[in-house]
Amino acid sequence: MKNLRNLTLFLMFIMLSCSGDDDCPIADNLDLFNELWKTFDHEYAAFEILDKDWDAIKDKYSPLVDNNTTEQELYEVFKAVLFELEDAHSDLHTESDLGSVQYYYEVTDKASRNYIGWSDLQTKYLENVIESTQELAYAKIQNEDIGYLRLRTFSGDPADFDLMDGLLSSYSNLKGIIIDVRNNDGGNEANAKEIASNFVDKETLYRYARLKEGCERNKLSGFRSLEMNAHPTNHFAGKVILLTNKKTFSAGEDFTLMMKATPNIVHIGDDTWGGFATGPSSKKLSNGWRFRVSKKISYDLDKNPIIGGIKPDEKIVLSENDMDNNVDRIIERAIEILDQ
Repeated sequence: MKNLRNLTLFLMFIMLSCSGDDDCPIADNLDLFNELWKTFDHEYAAFEILDKDWDAIKDKYSPLVDNNTTEQELYEVFKAVLFELEDAHSDLHTESDLGSVQYYYEVTDKASRNYIGWSDLQTKYLENVIESTQELAYAKIQNEDIGYLRLRTFSGDPADFDLMDGLLSSYSNLKGIIIDVRNNDGGNEANAKEIASNFVDKETLYRYARLKEGCERNKLSGFRSLEMNAHPTNHFAGKVILLTNKKTFSAGEDFTLMMKATPNIVHIGDDTWGGFATGPSSKKLSNGWRFRVSKKISYDLDKNPIIGGIKPDEKIVLSENDMDNNVDRIIERAIEILDQ
């Protein structure tokens, strides 16, 4: 009984001595590696679709980690592990000078932008430009009865996207609208719905999703339907040309799927990014680093995961010469279609 009492007192002392974060030992490097690996093992949705051998990835990188590994070296190992997934929604944020692991931005910075730039686009092709927010701008095409709507991102206050009333009434007598989501790096899917709802007159199915279930690797739910409702007061029934490029990502791709489910739409430009692994869940490692794990798979209306991106009806890729000379053959083709 005396030994039991002494053990109890010892455990209470340990618990009290570790009552503050600064007093408790930090997990060693291999513990941190296993923490990251196991979280993905239990919660990540896309191993099977990506044909990634998660055990082999562990075997490849865990020998690089021990208690002599520096923080910088550990960061580089974690970066290499996450980059093996090629998943732009699964990322790491150290909240220190080490920075963040963000696959989308590192890869798209090296990709052809397929876009001449907002300033040059305004100068050469647009008139009466109004930038109502950082996220949204609208205009007319120079010397044409064609409207133009730029959606740079779907991040921001939802109220910023509830601006279509006056816009659609001013566009109602035009030949159509060009909606430009090139370089749209995502944000809130609800904001994308707020815009897309103006182009349907009834509840409309636009994509499917499957969710990671339980801890068993590769176990997913059945297909779940995602619909958008028609806007209660607005409805634009005219022609719409949607422009995308390889930097159209995440909620930008949700919007692309929404618009492709509407009538009177022609989608041109380049394939979107292909952020099919989505629904990231935020986590925190024992050392304070934060990371996200993709827990959903996004599918098009044919129930194909959007690996490689959403393909346009007509693919147009700007050459380096086009971009150097501010020639946007994508928007020129959109004007040509609406003029027919």
